[in-house]
Amino acid sequence: MGADAFASDLNPIPVLLNKVILEYIPKYGRRLANEVRKRGEWIKIEAEKELREFYPKDADGATPIAYLWARTIQCEGPGCGVEVPLIRNLQLTRKGRKWFLRLRPVRKIIEVDLCEGVTNTDGTVRSGSATCPCCNYTTQAKSVKSQLFSKRGGSEAPRLLEIYVEREGTRYFRPLSPADHDAFKAASKKLDRGRLPMDEINPVRPYKNSRGLSAVTRIGITRFGDLYTARQALALITLQEIALRVADLEGDRAFNRVVATLLHFVVSRYIFQNCALSRWHATRATIEGAFGKQALQVVWDFVEANPFSNGSANWNNALDWVVEVVEANLVLVGHGTVERAAAQDQIVPDDAAHLLATDPPYFAAIPYTDLSNVFYVWERELLRRLYPEMYTEGLIDQSREIIVTNANRGPENENIAVFGNLGIILPRLHSLLRILFNSLQTKSHLSHMSGL
Repeated sequence: MGADAFASDLNPIPVLLNKVILEYIPKYGRRLANEVRKRGEWIKIEAEKELREFYPKDADGATPIAYLWARTIQCEGPGCGVEVPLIRNLQLTRKGRKWFLRLRPVRKIIEVDLCEGVTNTDGTVRSGSATCPCCNYTTQAKSVKSQLFSKRGGSEAPRLLEIYVEREGTRYFRPLSPADHDAFKAASKKLDRGRLPMDEINPVRPYKNSRGLSAVTRIGITRFGDLYTARQALALITLQEIALRVADLEGDRAFNRVVATLLHFVVSRYIFQNCALSRWHATRATIEGAFGKQALQVVWDFVEANPFSNGSANWNNALDWVVEVVEANLVLVGHGTVERAAAQDQIVPDDAAHLLATDPPYFAAIPYTDLSNVFYVWERELLRRLYPEMYTEGLIDQSREIIVTNANRGPENENIAVFGNLGIILPRLHSLLRILFNSLQTKSHLSHMSGL
C-alpha cells in the first residue's frame, strides 16, 4: 500500500528476513536480484574447484545426483553380530523405470543388490526395531536407539547403498564403485570437525515434560554437528566461506553486505535440504529436506545431494529460490525499518502507527526457537561479522519466547507456563461442557417426545 513499515522480533532470523523484504529490496530493487544471481553463480564455480574431488563424475561421464545412505547397527541375535543397514523401504522408484534394493546375506555380510522392477519385501526397520536378513532376529527398538546413541546418531560412518546419476539427460541408479567410497573417505579426512557447530540440541519439545527428549536426541543426535555427514558439512563450510568473501569485495561495502546476506540464505536452504535427516522420495525420485513437519524426525536411511548436479537440492535450485523471492517483491515501495526487539517492548513513539499487527503465539504447536537454531548455528559464523549486534549468543535466547512449551520453562516463569497451559485447557473444557449440555438437552427433548 506504500505505507512506511516498522517490524520487530526477538529472534534474529526473522529480523534479518524482514530486513531483506522491508529495507533492502525497496532500496536496491532489480540491482540486488541481478547481483545475487551473478555472485551466486560465481560461488558455485569457486566451490566446485575446491570440492570437485569429493563429488567425482563417473568414467562414462555420468554425474551423481544423490547418494543413498543407511545408518547401521549390529544384530544382537545369538552368534550373529552382522552389520544391519537400517532401511525403511526397499523400493527406490515407483514411477517410470522402477528400481529396488535386494538384501542378500553372504556369510557374515549383508550385500545390497540393485534390481529393476517392484518388490513387496519390507525393509529392515519397523516401528523402530530392526530385523536381520541373515538370522531373522529382531533387535528391539530400545537396543537400536542405544546402539545409535553410542555412535552419535550414526551419520559419521553410515553405509552407502546406491547412487542416483544423470547421463545425457537420462537418470538412473547404478551400483557402487570403489571411487564412491574413496571420495567420501577423502572428505572425512579433509573436514576439520572442530569447525562444526557443536552446541547441544535443546532436548525439550512441546507436549513433553521437563525430562522429555526429542526423537533425534534419543538416537544420539545431541549436537547440531551430528546432523551432517563429513561431506555434507565440508560442502556447507566451503560454500559459507566463499559467500562471506562477497562482503569484502571492493566497491559499495553496504551493498556488498546485503548481497552476502542473501547469499547466506542460499546456503541456509542447503542446510536443511542436505543433512543426515533428508529423505528420498521414491514416487518423485527427489530429495526432501529435514522438515517434513515442524520437528526434527528420526530418519533411518537418508540421502545426500550433489550440490553441483542438476538434481534436486542442488546449489542452482537454492539460488533460484532466493532470486525469485527478490524478484517477486520488487513491487514494494516506501520505507521500512526493522529492529530486534521483543513484542512487548514498544520502540515506536506513542500514536505513531495507524495499524498494529502482531503474530500471536501458537501455544505448543511450533517450537520456533528450537527449529531456528538449526540455521542459527551456521548463520552466526557467517553473519556475526556483518550483524554483530544480532548474532551475539551461542544459541538463540528463548527465555522470553511467547510460546507455551517447557523448552523455556524454569522456576522464574513456571507460573507463565501454567497459565499458558490453562489457556489451552479451559477453552477445550468449555467446548466439552457445551457439547455435553447440548447432548443432555437433546436427550431430554427426545424423552419428552417419546412420552407424548
